[in-house]
Amino acid sequence: MTRVLLIADTERVQRIFQSMAEQGSLQLQTASTLPLGELELTASSPEFTFVQSRISGFSGDILLRHLDKMLPSGGKLVLLAGDSEDAAQAKRQGRTSLDLSMTDAFLERSVAALLAGIALPEPPGQEQPVEDTPAQEPQAPEPQVLETAAAAKRTAARTKGGAPVPDATAAAAGKEAGLQDEEEVETPAFVPFQPKAWEPAAFTPKVPEPEVSEPKVAEEYPQVPLAAGKAAASAFEEVMQRAETDIAPIDASMLEVEDHVEVGRKVVDAASRQSPSTAAAADETMVVGGGYYAGETVAEALRKAQQTKRRRPYLFIVPVLLLLAVPLVSYLAGKMSAPPEKPVAKPGSPYKPGSTPPAVQTAPKTAAPVQSPVPVAPPAAKVTPAPSAPVQPQAAPKKGIEKLPEMLEGTKLDAEYGRKNPGWVRYVGLRAEYKLFKENNLYRAIQVIPVSGGVISDDLFKRVLRQFGAVESYRVESSAPKDGYVIEQCSAPGDLALTIYRHKDSSKIKALVVYYR
Repeated sequence: MTRVLLIADTERVQRIFQSMAEQGSLQLQTASTLPLGELELTASSPEFTFVQSRISGFSGDILLRHLDKMLPSGGKLVLLAGDSEDAAQAKRQGRTSLDLSMTDAFLERSVAALLAGIALPEPPGQEQPVEDTPAQEPQAPEPQVLETAAAAKRTAARTKGGAPVPDATAAAAGKEAGLQDEEEVETPAFVPFQPKAWEPAAFTPKVPEPEVSEPKVAEEYPQVPLAAGKAAASAFEEVMQRAETDIAPIDASMLEVEDHVEVGRKVVDAASRQSPSTAAAADETMVVGGGYYAGETVAEALRKAQQTKRRRPYLFIVPVLLLLAVPLVSYLAGKMSAPPEKPVAKPGSPYKPGSTPPAVQTAPKTAAPVQSPVPVAPPAAKVTPAPSAPVQPQAAPKKGIEKLPEMLEGTKLDAEYGRKNPGWVRYVGLRAEYKLFKENNLYRAIQVIPVSGGVISDDLFKRVLRQFGAVESYRVESSAPKDGYVIEQCSAPGDLALTIYRHKDSSKIKALVVYYR
């Protein structure tokens, strides 16, 4: 079955190709925009690529030149032209085009003829010119021509003014002779009549005016020779580069423009009484009340506002620090002066009897060593590395992701599948369908299967690894063939595992499963 890629955003064109796919005439893959068409073209390698003109705002000329570089070997490109201009552009590049103004049935027959490799059918309503009709037209008015010639002969006979006619001198000639004379006269009269009816001398020939060649305007999109092939620079890229160079000076000039506004302008009564010239000079130099400048830029006003906001916290912090510093300094100063007062406590020894002094001496000795073991607290400081131990379980317990990957934007949720398979959700996109397993508010596994018998491109494969597993690489643990596929069991950092189903011959990825262990 022929693989066909349709790049079109018109419902009518999509319906025609879809009906042919349902009949089994082709294997269809569709894309509604040019970027999606590029992805499908690189992923599926179709045999025929039909692209609609004016899609994504590009003309048929640009579309053909751009897609020509991406065609696989042996692939054919057909333009679905919306007007004669696009058809002419396709003809200049040697590409086949189909007119979208034709009926649905004729367009379907044309597509079937292209796929079968036969000649395109003739458009309906065209009739072949008949060459014999102009030669038969002079025979129809023959009786009228004879009567007109006879009338012209009689009129000419009256204008002769009685001139002798050799054939009419015999008075005794009968009706047969008269009829013969008329026939003899009428026969040469038929010859001059024909130029009277179609005599070109009656019309002044018009000399065709010399065509004034229109001034050649530089084409908007330069023609790239076909001989250059895919190595030539794409007109699409040149147009984009030209647009960027045209916009760059505009952006640079816009950056130089500053909208001056009057922020917090307060005009003093005395200034309002000044003359216009004095007031203008004052506006440029004087600082208006409130600390704001008249005519300053918005950027300057915002910068000043940010500076004032940044300075305000320091105004509060500095007094607070001063208030805290005063009692702290006084406390430290008192503590420094406290040691000289300790010797005053020594007079307490005289109150004790003579036998007690040795006991007093032993008491402080025992008290000092008892308090000295207090530094046992440092072992508690050694326990501080304990927080590093819980850090490891925080990285290890990642068993899934909480939010859906960004690549699922634009896909459609299949609610019926979730009801039939508890714990699973299914999203269907243009290129693939995605099945995710959810447990304890975490998406723990994702299954990617391409639609319409396609394959998973390398770009999609990398996005699944990056967005679902937060990894860039993986390691193949084992590989085994089964039922025309090669099944690879892989592992990745972060306790992540992969199962890849590759085609046995082409090594293309046909299915992918990523899950957390």
